[in-house]
Amino acid sequence: MKSILLIFLLFCTTLAHSQIVVVSDSKSGKPIENVVIHNDQSSAYTNKEGKADISMFKNAERITFTHSSYVELRTSYQNLWSANFSVKLF
Repeated sequence: MKSILLIFLLFCTTLAHSQIVVVSDSKSGKPIENVVIHNDQSSAYTNKEGKADISMFKNAERITFTHSSYVELRTSYQNLWSANFSVKLF
């Protein structure tokens, strides 16, 4: 029983420190897989659901979203926070 409680607490701690962004197509609303999210220090990729953990970008002034089928988007962590961590690519 103690091990189950410990695993649960570790899981909750991990969730508390992660920030997930969702990237989708501006017209269809469908999630976009393999979007490269990067700045000078870090990078991440979206999964099949268009989601990526961007906690490593916290307080970044410039974050770039790149995909070969869409227009590149540059924004800040603050702007993502204001948009509820939802990004629409054109």
